[in-house]
Amino acid sequence: MPLHGQVDIQRIIDEMTPDERAVFYSFYECFLPPYLSTVPRTGPSRIDMTDDEVGAYLKAGIFKKVPTSYVAKGLCLHLFFTPMFAEHTKRLITHIIDINNHSAGKCPTTTFDAFDVRLVEGTLGVGWVADLMSWYHQLPTPRCSEPFYSFMHKKFGALCLASWATGQRQTVGAAQSISMFLARKTTQLLRLALPRQLASRGSLSTVYIDNFRRREQDRPTAVLSAKAFLHVAARYNTTVNESLEELVGSIGQPYDFLGVHYDGSFISLSSKMRDKLQALLTECSSSDLIAQWTMQDFASIMGILVNANTVVAACPSKYYYVYKFMRRRAQQQLPDNALVRVWPSTVPIERVVI
Repeated sequence: MPLHGQVDIQRIIDEMTPDERAVFYSFYECFLPPYLSTVPRTGPSRIDMTDDEVGAYLKAGIFKKVPTSYVAKGLCLHLFFTPMFAEHTKRLITHIIDINNHSAGKCPTTTFDAFDVRLVEGTLGVGWVADLMSWYHQLPTPRCSEPFYSFMHKKFGALCLASWATGQRQTVGAAQSISMFLARKTTQLLRLALPRQLASRGSLSTVYIDNFRRREQDRPTAVLSAKAFLHVAARYNTTVNESLEELVGSIGQPYDFLGVHYDGSFISLSSKMRDKLQALLTECSSSDLIAQWTMQDFASIMGILVNANTVVAACPSKYYYVYKFMRRRAQQQLPDNALVRVWPSTVPIERVVI
């Protein structure tokens, strides 16, 4: 079975609770024709990819051939690659310009309730971490919506996105909703294997888009929860990067999860987070570099500092002035009613120079 566009979305929707379905559709409705047909089409799409790259993604199933008539409904999108972020990897970004512009201020914000707390609570016990392979590309574009995600290529003709656009404003929220559903179904299945009081005692799930952390009170329960997670993933045609052998083998071992290093009952900053802080310290020592910082740079810096502060439980007063500086600069540069725009919600990114 191909990886891309394989997840059984309809089965997931059918098995969601009413509350889960309501949250999911608050994002997913923007992937469907009733909404898409109201979006003004501003122009042809921009494809910043070579013919070989387009051909490779067509072969991989990320793009698919469609009738030429589809292109008449195609909304303006921008396909490009991020700079190399790993030694041999670059990431395709699919910005849906018309949808993002039209839905600005109209779609709900993706929230990760209690996420910062859950990173540092419940350190006792044993756990495992897993992530979903190319998660957005596993989620199929609805067949009825393919014309709106189509574009014309000079060599390959009419094509469309076979999976969710990584740069669409609603993608994160919809994907997070499905991931939280998978986590709940894992707990539900685990409770069938163990008495309820044992299955829930000491268990903790943390979900961040395609990243899953599961903490259990003992190794046997952790093994069962790993099996349950992979069973749930397979039920909905979801591909997980780790095998059962890898998950079971990692139980009881130190591991990193979203900037936090877990080692038994002890937590600390991961090596990647420490490297970020060291690079930040080096950059802060250069007045020339600081003079070039933008509001976006300050927001990124604050994200790193707040995350590190949460893990080490340090007092944030030492960098409170950064909060104050950002607020004052934002008031000077932006109108009072300006919407906060966070990548990849809008194209191009508006950078306000400090």
